[in-house]
Amino acid sequence: MSSDPVAHLPHTGPARFVTRALETSAEHAVVEVRVPAGSAYRSARKGGAAGERVPAFLCIEFGAQAAAVLVGARAQLTERPPPGMLVSVRDAEFARAFLDADATYRVTVEARQAAAPLLIFAFEVADGAGNEVARGELTLHVELPS
Repeated sequence: MSSDPVAHLPHTGPARFVTRALETSAEHAVVEVRVPAGSAYRSARKGGAAGERVPAFLCIEFGAQAAAVLVGARAQLTERPPPGMLVSVRDAEFARAFLDADATYRVTVEARQAAAPLLIFAFEVADGAGNEVARGELTLHVELPS
């Protein structure tokens, strides 16, 4: 398996939003995300405005995928990890209802607590100008190989 942390994602094809890892450490990761063309989440703007948009709640999945990058990097996996499951979201806040589907966003995730197989992370999503568009806390259930 590649040493690229993004290679640790169990997501493939249009379900993978992480395009590259910018930073990874034992406690946090910063990744870039983008919604691929043809994604089922994309929709045309009403009223004939140009471009496509995606619902802001997709930031939760952005955070979950960033957390998966962190989990894979921390575990130094040599094979694709088992799929995790998002089991809770808390304190999620969104600055807007929709995001530009063609934009690249930066996601920062920090490890908070762990009681294996449950892992808790804080996440923040920012647009290209550095403006926060979403934040919250999520819990993943991940059965890592022993």
